Amino acid sequence: MTAPDINGRTKILLVESETIVSLYARGVLEDAGFEVIEAWSMGDAIARLNEIPDIAILLTTADLPGGIDGIKLAAQVSQGWPPVRIVVTSGSVMISDDDLPPNSRFLPKPYSENELLATLRLLEKQWRSRLM
Repeated sequence: MTAPDINGRTKILLVESETIVSLYARGVLEDAGFEVIEAWSMGDAIARLNEIPDIAILLTTADLPGGIDGIKLAAQVSQGWPPVRIVVTSGSVMISDDDLPPNSRFLPKPYSENELLATLRLLEKQWRSRLM
């Protein structure tokens, strides 16, 4: 098991199809001290997970381009990278906990900065506790 990044910032993989939402989320996350890694598709997200160690949280929309949804991405990440915590967002569908893998949360859009950060801090705490 590897330690967190030397700079102490938790790495979040952001996969968002809407540019304005991506810019908003990235700004909120960086202002809160997270290190943000962006991906624009399921394949791109998987490549980032393979390339970059210690990604703690996947923040993805359920509505990805190319007919791939974030729930499928969440399932694949949960199987391939079990320590990664997952947040799936959507403004078009409600997602139940039964539709998500373990260590995942659903956050409906539009979400506030406080809702986003509270969810991420909870998952960050869970991710870090596995290192102790």
